[in-house]
Amino acid sequence: MKIFNTLFFLFVSLSLFSQTVFFNEIHYDNVGTDADEGFEIAGPVGTMLDNYQVILYNGGSDPANATEYGSVNLQGILADEVDGFGFEWFDYSGIQNGDADGMALYNTSSGQVELYISYEGVQTASDGPAAGMTSQDIGIAQSSADVGTSLQLIGVGSTYADFIWSGPNPDSRSEINENQVFGFGVSPIIDLSPSEIYAFENDGNIQFTVQVTNMGVNPVSIGVNILASSTATEGMDYDLI
Repeated sequence: MKIFNTLFFLFVSLSLFSQTVFFNEIHYDNVGTDADEGFEIAGPVGTMLDNYQVILYNGGSDPANATEYGSVNLQGILADEVDGFGFEWFDYSGIQNGDADGMALYNTSSGQVELYISYEGVQTASDGPAAGMTSQDIGIAQSSADVGTSLQLIGVGSTYADFIWSGPNPDSRSEINENQVFGFGVSPIIDLSPSEIYAFENDGNIQFTVQVTNMGVNPVSIGVNILASSTATEGMDYDLI
């Protein structure tokens, strides 16, 4: 017997749909007079950067009350540079050198700060879009580095959490970083398990997992919730939407 249901694919917490637009490279300090300062944004092809702002925060002597000292309205659309991802560098002269300075990636369309990072310590924003938020320290610094270097994400993956910060390394502005691989260059392989779901009650909930694998990326389990409108006695048809 077949049944007809309203199906919902619910995903909230796992890395397949986590932070896909992110800071990928920064340069804020070099030996002598600072030059060529700025940051790079990475994200999926077609990302409208016009929907984003970068807010710069100065931790100064009181990183518990970091204040906004500048902002950049991003522009452009990310092109397909590598396996469905693109990169765009933005110059900004006067990025603070630390301690505990940072920057936030603010989605003006959703009104949400999507990523808030800092270097040379942790800070908490006291104003601006990130007010009340605590930064993620990238764990490395660029004190008196060579001109033409930057701090960069390296590793294999497709979201911010998949990579780690490294450097200073020779910069790669508006290009993929050295020792960085975007692992979802092909469509993910999705295996539904179990393939058959047995009887459940009207308007009941059934949960199961989807296993997603891809080249260079460890498998992840994704929660799936199915909301049923009738009772199944011999399994059911379903679609992911």
